[in-house]
Amino acid sequence: NTTPRNAEQMVKDISTEFKDLDIQHVQKAIRRGSLGFYGKTFGEVSTQEICIWIIKYLKENPELETMEARLIRLNKEV
Repeated sequence: NTTPRNAEQMVKDISTEFKDLDIQHVQKAIRRGSLGFYGKTFGEVSTQEICIWIIKYLKENPELETMEARLIRLNKEV
């Protein structure tokens, strides 16, 4: 289980990573991910897994991604 302290840090990390994305879209990405739209989750959900869900959500909705966020993501994929 994710402890409250870890959950708080998880929210901070996700907020920092996707600071330009409206919270409604973060919620939609998490909902879709938790429902299995982006594959099966094994074990405890991590910050990394939620970030992957958000990235997949952004790929489905490219109009939501800012130019800065797109450049950062592309640099991480290299």
